[in-house]
Amino acid sequence: MFPRANPGLFLNILQNVSLEWGPGAPWERSLINILIADSHVLVRKGIRALLVSQPDLNVVAEAGTYEEALEQLRVHRVDVVMFDIAIPVSAPGGDSLDLIDIFQG
Repeated sequence: MFPRANPGLFLNILQNVSLEWGPGAPWERSLINILIADSHVLVRKGIRALLVSQPDLNVVAEAGTYEEALEQLRVHRVDVVMFDIAIPVSAPGGDSLDLIDIFQG
């Protein structure tokens, strides 16, 4: 048998919540735009499924290769890049960590 919920406890929690109408209110926050770059489709889809359930996160694009990630960075305004550091890079001497420099630049 489950114990009955204590509605008084719930109301006490709500008393501490500030409902201000000024800047920074939840409905005025901007979304965090995310690019997911991974060579495995299943990993990308799984990460996307987890992130789309969050109201302040917006997955703007996915990329399966380093080159696709570069293209998506050119096309979209991205705040966060989630990428596999072992993503294949076709350019000789290229490194997937170069995405960090490109993203910051």
